Amino acid sequence: MKKVNILLLILLITLLLPLASAALNETVEKEVVGKSQVWLDQKVKTSMNLISSDEISLSMLALSYDSAVLTDGKAALVKKSKNSQCWPSSSCDVKSTSLAILALNSIGENTDAAADWIFARKTTYTSTGIIWDLQIDSGGATNCTISHGSNSYNIDMSKEKKYSWSGKSSPCLKITNDDYWLEIVNTKECLGNSYGVSCVDPAIVSLPYKAGNTFFIPSESFSTPATMTIQTVCIGQGLSCNYEDTMWASYALLKSERDYSLFIPYLLDQRQNNLKYLPDAMLYTLTSRTDYAHNLLALQSRDGYWSAVGGIGKYYDTALAFDSIKEFAESNATKAKEWLIKENNDGRWGTTSEIRDTALILAFIWPSEQEIVLPSNDCEEVYKLTCRPSCLDDEENATYSCGLKQSVACCQPKGYEVTCTALSDCRKTECNAEYVTDENGNRGRCESPNEITCNDDFDNDGDGKIDFSDPDCSETCADKGGRHCTDEEVCSGEKVNSFDISECCIGECTSSTEATCAEQSGVECLDNEQCENNAFTTAIDTSSCCTTRCTSKTNILPFIIIAIVLALGAAAFFLYKKGFFNKIIVSKKIIPGMPPQAIYRPAVKPLSPDFSQPRQPVNINLKFQPQSQPRAQYQPGARKESKELDETLKKLKKLAEK
Repeated sequence: MKKVNILLLILLITLLLPLASAALNETVEKEVVGKSQVWLDQKVKTSMNLISSDEISLSMLALSYDSAVLTDGKAALVKKSKNSQCWPSSSCDVKSTSLAILALNSIGENTDAAADWIFARKTTYTSTGIIWDLQIDSGGATNCTISHGSNSYNIDMSKEKKYSWSGKSSPCLKITNDDYWLEIVNTKECLGNSYGVSCVDPAIVSLPYKAGNTFFIPSESFSTPATMTIQTVCIGQGLSCNYEDTMWASYALLKSERDYSLFIPYLLDQRQNNLKYLPDAMLYTLTSRTDYAHNLLALQSRDGYWSAVGGIGKYYDTALAFDSIKEFAESNATKAKEWLIKENNDGRWGTTSEIRDTALILAFIWPSEQEIVLPSNDCEEVYKLTCRPSCLDDEENATYSCGLKQSVACCQPKGYEVTCTALSDCRKTECNAEYVTDENGNRGRCESPNEITCNDDFDNDGDGKIDFSDPDCSETCADKGGRHCTDEEVCSGEKVNSFDISECCIGECTSSTEATCAEQSGVECLDNEQCENNAFTTAIDTSSCCTTRCTSKTNILPFIIIAIVLALGAAAFFLYKKGFFNKIIVSKKIIPGMPPQAIYRPAVKPLSPDFSQPRQPVNINLKFQPQSQPRAQYQPGARKESKELDETLKKLKKLAEK
């Protein structure tokens, strides 16, 4: 039984392991691509006017989701062009112009002038490795006359589509392949001839050709009578052809939906002499012939990359090859991706041409219409907390993300509170709309994720750009798809800040007399309420629409004063009943540490003189003892000292009366 359980466990692990590995690979791939997008985006934006036109073009293709890169890239390309016809302006070349066509065409710009400039660089090429045929097709048997130079020749075509001469044969045409083909002799004179064809019955004529073992049927054919001329051209200077230029020109024409077929014979004919440009990649893209795809797969290394001998570089070649076979051989494409992920150096590829290679790889291998947003490590990067497998005893779990770190928790000290004081704190979600201070001592409000206040000389969103230098503020109301409502109109949608006006309506501007109170950002006041500042406006759903705030109509201040007076009176009565005031009014007391005060005899009624008897001297023998110790301080509730004083005063009074 145990053996069965072990076998089941092994089977389960075997089934789940590939799924876990695939999920991990997808996460790693997303991280690498996201980092590369960020690296290229920052590099291009900080050096747009310093990098080459090729790097700008490829970056626009790689970062097509970034409107700022596309806008600035377009302006930079125009600046580096020669009348928007060719690039760069100092030394126009076909490859750079082709890349510019790809970039500008991707954002909907007209590139006709640049395409015309490329076609103007074409030159006639006489191929020696291409076999040309003159093909005549009719619904049945027919007889045709073929003329070239000053001579004419008659040829019959049977209903089985076989050819035979009905007179003398042409020196530039020969019947081959069991009489099914009419081949043009491979000489400069014959290849340069124009062949006029007319038939007794309606017929179609074309010029197919053969490269190696593959036949290429041209997209164009003509009804007889017709004149057929072999047009084999290349791109170059004068009579000299340039293979790389012709290859990139054809690719750009393909992507911009223009005819490039005239260049294919040259590219096929000279393929073997230009292997350093990895021609099979472009040829498969241009012709869809699978033999070129198979040739390309045979050149892939065991590690997954391509590198042509004497070529531009393995990153460049791998990007071209991947773009060609990504749908033809998915496993080979995946292998190439895995190699590139391992080769990525903190968001970039390449050594001497990092921007070019990184942009080309992103554009051809990981094209994206939107930025890959990686989960940010807010825990450590924003809140300066710690990501651990488990929190310590004096810590507690926080809800902030640890990004791509696996099996960890964000740990914060117990009792931790978020502070919003510095500009860097604006990255904290809790600090949105809070006022902070930047490194120069300026105070401003945090605004996330985009800057809204564009006239406070403050970097509100913390992206290093202030006010109208920030792309958030650089768009006009029209750029944002909004409009400016007049004082008599209200906005039915959201009001946003723009470069030209502070309240740009993203919605419709409607007459205030046709808008509801809510559409005018107002509130309806009740019968017992009044509108602050009397700011009423007209609305279709209420006659009391207030654009400020509603307050109570009743003046409650007198009631508040009366309530306070009554409360004070009740408090005083309560204290009186408790004897509080009796305790305050007490007899004079001697404070310890102070000299004793003299005791004065209270006033008594003077004695009336009695003359009936002679006066006898009164011997009053009073002895006053000095006070040896200060009187004890009066204690509430103790009246002993006061009683003694009263008794003494009574004795003195009796003695005085005698």
